[in-house]
Amino acid sequence: MLYQSFVPLQELWNTAHRIFDPLSYKETVSERFIPVCLEEAFKLCAYYPIVWCRNEVGDLELIAVRQLRSEVSTLNPDQIRTNCLPLALQAFPFRYKNLSGGDLELGLERTTPMSERNIGTYIYDHLGNFQTGAELKIRSLERFKSNYTCQKILTNNLLRHSMLEPVNMPEQLCKKCQLPDFFAAIEHPDPQLSLQSIPKSDQKMVLTFLTAQRLSLFKMATIIGQSKIFQQK
Repeated sequence: MLYQSFVPLQELWNTAHRIFDPLSYKETVSERFIPVCLEEAFKLCAYYPIVWCRNEVGDLELIAVRQLRSEVSTLNPDQIRTNCLPLALQAFPFRYKNLSGGDLELGLERTTPMSERNIGTYIYDHLGNFQTGAELKIRSLERFKSNYTCQKILTNNLLRHSMLEPVNMPEQLCKKCQLPDFFAAIEHPDPQLSLQSIPKSDQKMVLTFLTAQRLSLFKMATIIGQSKIFQQK
């Protein structure tokens, strides 16, 4: 899991706590499944499958699948070179306390860098304002949150109208890697039903997402192939 232990931001006031670039943290390098939002699916679909799976409380959550085997590094040079990290990783270690539950208290994941790739940056300046590095990370987190309500409406629409289907995965691989069930939108979801209760201003984004999400499934074959190669070693 990307998030396990929340630290309220006020606890870090007047401290020398530093933050580092995303790839300094073990979680951002090794976590297999990363929560994503609707607006970034078009950018990410060339790199990772975008699917739904059940979170720890049983709700459907939209994720990017970076790798299937937990012991294999998920570091993707292509993704780094094209600056295509998911927003949740760009923002890390900043997070909300419980976004899915509606608790938007801002804080950090309790973590330490694997190695200090650079000197990092303090969260606050001497006047108590956010430093530039912290501002950029928080901005990514706010973008991630910005269409979360729309995402929940879409997910409920697809579920209610039977427009989500299981993603077929090799049974042996699922057992070996302890994979959750993955779900995807059907190939041609009804636009009228999909867009129920979606604000007009967000409808184009939703339709673009549905296309990108289906296209992203072609990457699942690549990830399955990589997992089988590592399994044979």
